[in-house]
Amino acid sequence: AAKELFGTDRTVDSFIPKTQRDFEEYSRMLVHKYILPYADSTHYKTLLKSINKTALLTVTSQEAKDVETCIAGIRSDKMKLEREAVKEKKDAAKKKSLNYGARGTGKGADILGSVDEYLDDGALDDDDDYDFM
Repeated sequence: AAKELFGTDRTVDSFIPKTQRDFEEYSRMLVHKYILPYADSTHYKTLLKSINKTALLTVTSQEAKDVETCIAGIRSDKMKLEREAVKEKKDAAKKKSLNYGARGTGKGADILGSVDEYLDDGALDDDDDYDFM
C-alpha cells in the first residue's frame, strides 16, 4: 500500500525520518493512514485541534508562530477558493437568466426601444423631397 501511495516500500511503522523531505513524507504517511479516514466524522475538527495542541507542547513560541502562519496561509487560500466558487455561481446564474427587456420582447429592448427603430427611421433616404438648402 505504501508503494502505491508514495512510490516506496516505506511504512509508517518502519520509517525513520532524518531530513526535511523525509519529515514531509512521514507527515503524509501519518495523515493518510491515521487521520484522513476520520475526515467525515463530526468530530474531525476536534481531532485536528487536539493533534496540533498536543504536538505543539514541546516547541518554542516562535516555532508555534511559524506553524500558525502556515495554517493561516492555508485558511487564506481556502477562503479565496470559496469566494471564487461563490462568484462563479453568481456569474453562472446571471448568464442563465433571460433578458426580456422593458417591453418584454425577448430581444433585450431597452426603455427607448431597439436600435433598429432609430436606424431605420428613413431620415437618410435619398428620395426625400425636403431640401435643406
